[in-house]
Formats: sequence, structure tokens, C-alpha cells
Amino acid sequence: MEEVILNKYVRMFDLLDIETKLELLARLSDNVNKTFREPKKNKSELLESISGSWSTIDDSIIDEIYSSRTISEREIDFDSIDE
Repeated sequence: MEEVILNKYVRMFDLLDIETKLELLARLSDNVNKTFREPKKNKSELLESISGSWSTIDDSIIDEIYSSRTISEREIDFDSIDE
């Protein structure tokens, strides 16, 4: 799958003029360099930072969410499904 994606990008790249190709290469290089320099985010710290985010929300919104839900009374017949 990755090979197919790479081939599509190479075909698009071939259609660009030289200035655009150089600009794209420069931006890709900057992006790769930036990605390697960024420290990996600690998922535990991220989870801790967002825990309790909804604690300041008014309780009436919970009732509003529940009341907006709908329930279908329609029966589903799985026996009639073709295999």
C-alpha cells in the first residue's frame, strides 16, 4: 500500500516545475527535521492534563443530551439477509 502512495506522489512531483520541486523539497526537509526534534509526548501526562475537563459543565447539559437521543422501535429481521 505504501508503495502505491509513494508512486502517486512521485508522479505528481514529476509534473512540477523545478522551482516548485525545490520549494517542496525544502519544506519536506524542514518538516522531517522538526519531527525528529520534537520530544515525544507523554500520554500519561496528556491524559492527566485533560482529566476533569468536563467537571465545570452545567449538569443540565447532560439532561439535554439524553433528551435529544432517539430510540427506534423498528424491528430488524436478520434472517432475511442474503449470505
